[in-house]
Amino acid sequence: MEKVEILDSIRNLANTIGRTPTRNEFREKTKITEHTLFKYFPSWREALRAAGLESNSTNVKLDDEDLLIDWGIFVRENRQIPTRYQYERKGKYSYSTFQNHFGKWAVIPTKFREFAQGKPEWEDVLSILPLTVLSHSIEPVNKQKKIHNPDTGYVDLSRLNELRGIKNKDFDLAKLIKFCEELNECYQNNYYFAVAMLVRAIVDHVPPIFKCKNFSEVSTNYGTKSFRENMQHLQNSLRKIADGHLHTQIRSKEVLPNKTQINFSNDLDILLSEIVRLLK
Repeated sequence: MEKVEILDSIRNLANTIGRTPTRNEFREKTKITEHTLFKYFPSWREALRAAGLESNSTNVKLDDEDLLIDWGIFVRENRQIPTRYQYERKGKYSYSTFQNHFGKWAVIPTKFREFAQGKPEWEDVLSILPLTVLSHSIEPVNKQKKIHNPDTGYVDLSRLNELRGIKNKDFDLAKLIKFCEELNECYQNNYYFAVAMLVRAIVDHVPPIFKCKNFSEVSTNYGTKSFRENMQHLQNSLRKIADGHLHTQIRSKEVLPNKTQINFSNDLDILLSEIVRLLK
């Protein structure tokens, strides 16, 4: 089948039903497979545009597949799994639309893998997804022990947005914000080695904001007693855990870090909140 035949089929179906067809309607009524469609077009949206039609999400009910395809296009173009904030900046649909269809943002990689499995046109995107996303749909969740909402991650969304809103002439927070964004992505995907390293990177990055040369000075000389106690937890416990994972050489037996071991999020939030207070 040629590209022009696909475009003619889209137009004919639109004329028949009196509106822009959904991808499922096109597949069911024309019997043209997705594999054939995606040989010529990167997405259903692009096929509609080539046919002179526009998808109108206000008049046409979105299928789960429409959302997953746009999410997959983002992954393909950017070579990474997006946070919800990254997707909302560049993707077609809103976070609330995904939430209405799928619930938690953290399950989208799993949902996409289920949708794309066995479809050659999505092999490049599947190769980017970690295999661990398969476990999200079957892993039991202990809600009493769960501290963080996966939609916000290790660094709370409200705190991250406060940092993003700061414009300070003395300190450029771009690197700190990027650390926090990557920290959330790693935490959501169970990359606990990376979480420990990123938290350590943050505490080593911020001492100049407190007019200190290093974080040891922050933890012993800056702020109230309660603040210093939180910072000493980062300085002593977090640093030793991160250093242990970073510098220990290969051994005959290993025990991997878990969520509990690398959970310094409360202390980190105290640190970030003080940065917000100083710089806003």
